[in-house]
Amino acid sequence: MKYMPAFALVVLFVTASLAPMAEPMDMETVMTAPSARASGVDLTITSVGFSYTTGIDEGRYRMFSSNHPIPNFDRPAELYVVDAVIDVPIFVELTVENLGTNPSGTIDVTLKILHNEYQQFEMVNTTLQMASLNGGSSNTIGFTITPNYAGNHSLEARASAGVVDDSPGNDQFNRHFTVASHYFNCDDLTLWTTTNEWRLSTDTSLSQGSACHVGNGQTSTYSASTMSVLQTPAFDMSDAVDSPTRTNGITFFYTGSSQQGDDLKLYIEDAGGINTELGSITGLVDQSFFDGASWQTFSVTNQGATSPLIPAPISEFTSSTKFRFVFTSDALNEDIGFWMDDIVIVYDQKVKPIEYAISSAGVSTTGALPGEWGSVGIALTNNGNISDFVIPSVENLPNDWDVYYAHESGVSINAQSGVLLAPGETKTIQMNLMPDENASIGFNQLTFKATSSQYQTVNSTLPVQFQVLPDREPFIVIPEQRPSCPPGYTCPFEIEVQNIGDATDVFDLTIDQQSLPQGWSVQFSWTQDTSVLVRPDQPVLVGMSMTVPVDATPDTVVAFKLHATSQNNSMKHHSVEIDVSASMISEAYVGMSSVQANQDWSINAGETVEVSFTIWNNASRQDIFSMGVEYQPAGMWQIEQPNRPDAVINPGGITTFTAKITAPENAQAGDIAPPITPSITSQRSGMTITGEEFSMVSVRTISDLSLSLVEAPNKLRPGTSNKVI
Repeated sequence: MKYMPAFALVVLFVTASLAPMAEPMDMETVMTAPSARASGVDLTITSVGFSYTTGIDEGRYRMFSSNHPIPNFDRPAELYVVDAVIDVPIFVELTVENLGTNPSGTIDVTLKILHNEYQQFEMVNTTLQMASLNGGSSNTIGFTITPNYAGNHSLEARASAGVVDDSPGNDQFNRHFTVASHYFNCDDLTLWTTTNEWRLSTDTSLSQGSACHVGNGQTSTYSASTMSVLQTPAFDMSDAVDSPTRTNGITFFYTGSSQQGDDLKLYIEDAGGINTELGSITGLVDQSFFDGASWQTFSVTNQGATSPLIPAPISEFTSSTKFRFVFTSDALNEDIGFWMDDIVIVYDQKVKPIEYAISSAGVSTTGALPGEWGSVGIALTNNGNISDFVIPSVENLPNDWDVYYAHESGVSINAQSGVLLAPGETKTIQMNLMPDENASIGFNQLTFKATSSQYQTVNSTLPVQFQVLPDREPFIVIPEQRPSCPPGYTCPFEIEVQNIGDATDVFDLTIDQQSLPQGWSVQFSWTQDTSVLVRPDQPVLVGMSMTVPVDATPDTVVAFKLHATSQNNSMKHHSVEIDVSASMISEAYVGMSSVQANQDWSINAGETVEVSFTIWNNASRQDIFSMGVEYQPAGMWQIEQPNRPDAVINPGGITTFTAKITAPENAQAGDIAPPITPSITSQRSGMTITGEEFSMVSVRTISDLSLSLVEAPNKLRPGTSNKVI
């Protein structure tokens, strides 16, 4: 057979520069490194070769495969499209050389085939052992593999010695590895569609003794003014990668001839019946096969790489894709037509769902208060054979709740792109949740879902119980009346602390006195615990005291800060600034005047007597006093407190107030009322002043005698006793 170089025919395929990239016809590359040696062992892989495992496969697929040379076919070694065909075993032979001077010991040779369109998908990962290589010697080792994904892939081979390699940088060999999805030999058109002058021909062929021919044989010509169609079966190519980085397309060998105005056009047809032209053939290749046929193919530069593949738009790779070869002749001159053989299709297949697997497990849960963030720690594991971006989501999320996802480092995760996991890798992420401010307290049943970015059907669900925590929030009530104390005194006061949350909590109390002037101090009462248990709707009064220096000016106002912090949630705290003041020093007396005291304090049983007391304001300032009497209850005696309002008394002024004492109805003469002690409290200084005890009220003796005649004689008899009662 004769071979005619095809590179000059690239001009025939002006429509072949569509977006998909072609697998470049790059040569093998070997990583090199400096040759400094210590162990005397330096392994490297120098070459790789491919061959089909059976003669039948070799005969069917060798013409466009990288196995070389091909008997009786003068094809350059670099002019090939694929290294293998999907689901067809291929033998991979590696040549390993020891560039060193010492024996290597047993060698582990690892072969990997990786899918180019995924970050880490090892379609093949196998290791064989090779016997020791002496320095300067080489040997071969073979692997039989069966590729199960079509497309443009990468081959990695590594040789590892049991001793230190002096140049580990050249241990690995890298090369492309391309697998055909379809390979046709034009030996059976049973499933193909043919019209007019398309048929099988044995006039010339490459692989199986026949070729696809449009025309009427090498000794005749095609008809004038005809259109003949050869159409492939419908291929399900919906599993094509969406945006491949290499060329996806079709190629073939062809020979024959056509006259001007007659051409063979190649189309791709999608599931909707839309046809896109990929290229055309016209003119002379070989008009006579009696001395052997000259075959040629295409040379297409696409995305910086040159190969025989004619690029096809990925949008046309559908569930029912067909390729159509349409030959059209005009009414003028005719020729022998064209022959085609070894039709090869290459496209990058998506990884099948079976390669993907995801699992998820709960790690931790931190509930949240309404309106605040909580989190659920979730471990995601890639149980599949391929790197995958895992998309997190949550189901049953209540309305108005917020959610976002983050790595353990705190960096947010894009919910559209997800988390990248290598095969076997586990990463813990945080699902951060913020309940609505009006969310009900308690557990909420959610479902976390991790979904493969490639297949929605590959996912993992994890039931999650997320607790909306009851709020525990301290609130310090500022006193309506400012606490005050006279200069030189220490005075007690109370501050109300509330729990405005939903659950009982212990609040830690602290005092900040930094703003108090020198000599002033505020402290907790010695009986007051600084950690107080506060229930919702049950405020607690916190006992405190203040000390005012002797030289403080009355009515001076200063402030301190009181802090309350929840023990359950330190983020919940309340701080207030509370004013305290120096009050005046009250100088007053309460008691009875001589007029009030010098009265008859005897009362009858059941009677009431009013007891009046006088308040003298001896201070140089106006003062305000509340008043009352102190007593110990005794028997049925009743004591009524004064009912007048607080008394405002100017300097040197006086006022009076009255208490009432009522004797029991059954009181006996001489019974004494319980003692009462007058008491006044300054509203300005807080000082309480008591007077002398008063105990002069008693029950008086009542004299009420009468004489009456009960019995007497009507007449008195002299000299005899007379009975008179």
